[in-house]
Amino acid sequence: MKQIKKELEINEIPAVLWGVPSRKLYFYVHGQGGCKEEVAVFADVVCNLGWQVLSVDLPKHGQRINGTVEFEPWSVVPELSGIMDFVKDRWKHISLYASSIGAWFSMLSFGN
Repeated sequence: MKQIKKELEINEIPAVLWGVPSRKLYFYVHGQGGCKEEVAVFADVVCNLGWQVLSVDLPKHGQRINGTVEFEPWSVVPELSGIMDFVKDRWKHISLYASSIGAWFSMLSFGN
C-alpha cells in the first residue's frame, strides 16, 4: 500500500513524515550519501503495522546538499537532539532506525 507522505521542516531541517497518525514512531537517520526519501520501502512495511516514520536530510545530503552546515558531529548532534525533542513532544512510543554514520551520530546524540 502506498503510504501517506507529508513534507515538513523541523528546526529548518527538511523532513518527511510517513504514515497515518499514530502514537508510535520510527525516527530514521540515513547514512553517508543518503537522504530522507530513501526510507520509503522501510516506511511501507512499518506503517502497515501501525507506525509512522520520520526521516530528515542530514547536512550536505538531500535538499541540504549545498547548505552551509557541515556533516560533522558538532553540527549533526545538536540537530538530531533538537529533532528528538520535537519527536518526544508528539509521540509516545519512539524507536530509532539508523544506518552507517547515521547510527554513529545517533549514538552520540541519544547515548543517554
